[in-house]
Amino acid sequence: MTISEQAMKAATEAYMATESIVLDDAIEAALTAAEPYLRALPSKTGGPAFPRPQSETSMGGNYEQDGMSLRDWYAGQAIIGLIQGYAIAYGSPTNAMDEMAREAFSLADIMLLARDGGLHADA
Repeated sequence: MTISEQAMKAATEAYMATESIVLDDAIEAALTAAEPYLRALPSKTGGPAFPRPQSETSMGGNYEQDGMSLRDWYAGQAIIGLIQGYAIAYGSPTNAMDEMAREAFSLADIMLLARDGGLHADA
């Protein structure tokens, strides 16, 4: 079983074992279960999110722009929901900024695994 398959299996088992109706608890249990496997993966960024092969400047020059990494983009998208979720659950997300940032990048790593075919719905 590959590392990504082990991560998905652990995450799925933890998610399914959560009896709470609180989705945050189930997601946190899944991320916690998958964390050792995700840490074992080589660091991947997913490549550039918005590459532009040729960009013309106002001064007439052309150059490449790699853009941000896909991992950073996914984390940025994930944190939008995390901020809102923390605000609803706790009244303010400001007390847990470091926790939200870690969760956002964990979710980004899981999305990269899914993108590369490492996560399957039937796992």
